[in-house]
Amino acid sequence: MYLKGLEKNSIKTSIWKIVHLPSETTKKSNSFKNPLPNKKKNLFTKIYNLFLVKLYQKKGFAMAEEDKKEENSEEKNENTQESGNKLILIIIVILLLLLLIIGGAVAYFLLTSDDTAQENPPPPQEEKKVEKKSTEALEIGPIYPLDPFTVNLKSSGATRYLKCTINLEIDAPETQPELDKLKPAIRDIIIRILSSKTVPEISTAKGKDKLKEEIRKNVNNILSTGEIRNVYFTAFVIQ
Repeated sequence: MYLKGLEKNSIKTSIWKIVHLPSETTKKSNSFKNPLPNKKKNLFTKIYNLFLVKLYQKKGFAMAEEDKKEENSEEKNENTQESGNKLILIIIVILLLLLLIIGGAVAYFLLTSDDTAQENPPPPQEEKKVEKKSTEALEIGPIYPLDPFTVNLKSSGATRYLKCTINLEIDAPETQPELDKLKPAIRDIIIRILSSKTVPEISTAKGKDKLKEEIRKNVNNILSTGEIRNVYFTAFVIQ
């Protein structure tokens, strides 16, 4: 820009001298012997001066256009910088808002969880009481064996039968004489119970437990002094 200003000033000075000092140029020209007449000489000088003026105007117009372009480019650069700065500020504000929202949500969640934990404290864990089993429950009483049983099972289709061996656990040895006397009745009770069952009823472990409990209760009903504590299957085959 500084060099362009100097160029403009130099051109202006040279044109001013040409336009405003025609006498000096004419004087200098008169000092030389020129075959052209004075009128033609003046006309040539005016045309030359006019050409220089036009040249200056064109050059000045071109320089003005360049100045305008530079100013426009500078304005565009400033506008782009301002828009970029605004965009950066907007992004920063959005990020701050997101951080505030996330922080508030986390804080609210933590506070509410603490409140609910205080309102509903977990139930105290009850200490598992280990019940000591008595030695009586661990000990097996006297066993009264029975002969094997073979009975037909209840079935609507093909004949199915059961072969099993049963041992009775009694409460005391004194009960054995009573069982000897009631042995036929005990076997009859057991045969009637077994023959009333179907295959699905006694095929599972739960079904076998129910069968043992039913035998124990029915045999105890005919005893007067002793008691059957448990019933054991030492053999159990369904065919």
